[in-house]
Amino acid sequence: MESNSQPLGRPWDHANVALATELPLDGMEELIGYTDYNFVIAPTYIKYPLYAEFYKRERQRGAYTILDNGAFEGQLVSVSDLLRIIEDLKPDEVVAPDIIGDRDATLDAADKFMHALDPSTIDFKVQFCPQGKCLHEWLECYRELWTIGNSHISLHARKGFVYGISYVTKVNRDDYFHMKALNNFKSMEASESIRMMFFSLIMAYGDVIHSVPHHLLGLGDVKALRFYSQCSFVRSVDTSFPITTAIEGTCLNRQTKKPKVYLDYEAHFTQETIELAKENIKWLREECIR
Repeated sequence: MESNSQPLGRPWDHANVALATELPLDGMEELIGYTDYNFVIAPTYIKYPLYAEFYKRERQRGAYTILDNGAFEGQLVSVSDLLRIIEDLKPDEVVAPDIIGDRDATLDAADKFMHALDPSTIDFKVQFCPQGKCLHEWLECYRELWTIGNSHISLHARKGFVYGISYVTKVNRDDYFHMKALNNFKSMEASESIRMMFFSLIMAYGDVIHSVPHHLLGLGDVKALRFYSQCSFVRSVDTSFPITTAIEGTCLNRQTKKPKVYLDYEAHFTQETIELAKENIKWLREECIR
């Protein structure tokens, strides 16, 4: 069956934050047309040939594609596996390896990944994901990744790089309740409030690198989109939110809490669930409008 594909070309529109949803195997064909670009998860690409073939076909058709390294799922793939998928999929953008909560290991992994690439053949953007065990380390990693990105002149000149800011963090939220700015975010999901605090800090201290697009890796709280949509440097977001809520039979709205379940790629989706997922994606797209 021919997929209900999204429009071709670059999906970035300054009028909204571009949205991608992780899709189940059972609903890929019907749901793909409701997202702005494709977000492909490396360990899932390795595990499911059907998933790999679907996204390869979409990429060959011209759909913008981001390849994620699998760290969020706790399944960070090796550099050799990541390079193999890059060769097979030919994505537009690749999330460099990152180690959740570990600034030094993330910087080392990112640098090694860059050195593993052949600058003469790179035809994709690299997305760097800062990490740290506190906001100070997170900010340091953010700055150092800028240095790593710019030290690879061939890459920067050809394609450039992107910041991927994850809401999965080992930063302890309780350490920052004394900070006045966090008072605005206390109603948010814990990890999401930390990411919002990080954005507030880089904006307050003038550390935002506006020339580099920022991607939101995951979404912990739909209410946060109203905050991010006001940040002109935030380009895009990926999330399974509309799908996991549909699995629970829930209509997505601003009061919806993130389900405590992960997307089961092998689960059977009824037509009713797929239709609810479509409505949830459409609702979330409205929240992405600036």
